[in-house]
Amino acid sequence: MIRKEVLISKTAVALWLINPLLSLFYSLRHIRDPKVFPTLLLFSFFFGLTFVVPEDQEGAADSARYAAELKELHRQPMDFQDIVNYLYNADSGKLDVYQPVVTWLLSYFTDNPQWLFALFASVFGWFWFRNIQLVVRLLPAHTNGLLLLLLVLFAMISPIWEINGVRMWTAAQIFVHGLLLIFLMEEKKGYIYCIAALFVHFSFSLLLALLLVYRFLPKQTDVLFVAYVVSLFVRELNIEVIQQYLDMLPDFMQTRKGYVSDASIEEFKEIQATGGGLSWHVLLAEGIQRYLFLLLSLLLYLGIRFRPAEQTLFVRRIFNAGLFLSAFANIAANLPSGSRFAVIAQSVMLAGFLLFYGQLGWQSFWQRNILRAAAPFLIFLLLFKLRTGFDFISLTTVLGNPFIALLVTDNVPLMELFKSLL
Repeated sequence: MIRKEVLISKTAVALWLINPLLSLFYSLRHIRDPKVFPTLLLFSFFFGLTFVVPEDQEGAADSARYAAELKELHRQPMDFQDIVNYLYNADSGKLDVYQPVVTWLLSYFTDNPQWLFALFASVFGWFWFRNIQLVVRLLPAHTNGLLLLLLVLFAMISPIWEINGVRMWTAAQIFVHGLLLIFLMEEKKGYIYCIAALFVHFSFSLLLALLLVYRFLPKQTDVLFVAYVVSLFVRELNIEVIQQYLDMLPDFMQTRKGYVSDASIEEFKEIQATGGGLSWHVLLAEGIQRYLFLLLSLLLYLGIRFRPAEQTLFVRRIFNAGLFLSAFANIAANLPSGSRFAVIAQSVMLAGFLLFYGQLGWQSFWQRNILRAAAPFLIFLLLFKLRTGFDFISLTTVLGNPFIALLVTDNVPLMELFKSLL
């Protein structure tokens, strides 16, 4: 007789051949079973294979530039010495290894961006689904609706279509994976993943430095919570001091000073003042996400503060780290592109919240009802994030299968398709 785990695995693979989206739903239903993980990776590969790459290289989509780089390298190949000289070079401004090297290696075989993003999505998916599994396995088998919504939010903080900006968001998944291993599983190998993130995006050298500093700080939850609250009111940084420190960087890193140049700062302040021309639902979603995590942090702090210390030791480790990273993220948000670090802090904080309330339950009637009142806003936020994905998801991603994806190139995003039907 076929064992249940083997049957689940074979069913998931069979569904993937028919329709990978169905296999995703089936695998997520059995996500506690390690046998479904290969199918989750297969879905990631298929997602990248059908990923919509925008045509406009001058637009906001980084993926268009990665696709153009692949085609250029295929047309004019570089040898190993050329690519080594290309990296960490003041002229190229390339401070990352992962994306340039993967693109260079693949360019020897093809100039088709589908295969490039299939590789990118497979790596991203490995860490994305691993992080989800780490959190799920610490929750009770029967999770209530509120925690299930928050678990979906954990997955959607940085979802797989973020391979559009593959360097930053893949590095974020790798770094979060390391943090979860360190603070959830107490595994020192998590530091290896945190170091590895540096080779995917240069900015994680700063987060790694903060992580090392944090190791030697006293871990007082009350102090860290106060620091987190104070950081919410930081509205301006001394840019001149930051620029002076950047002047001390090696030549190949000087190109990144543009992040805090006078022009970038002025443009950033103008966007902050005017909203950057963003529509109301974008601004609403950003506000909901910011205040939702403030609420979760407060609820978790009160939950820890008013329970016996011996009951909360298991979650203090990750909560303290979340407070420290959140304080940094709040301050960094006052710089251009600094808000991206919130993804790391929010992932850690939400993992701690799910762990605490998943294992200990709700402390009081009012805490549960506060979250119930916030549920409609949470649902709106999740729908908004899904709608963002529709700019990079094609009809083939939803209805197709690997055979169709190899035969048909569908580069029309669902959002554009919906608009044409209205």
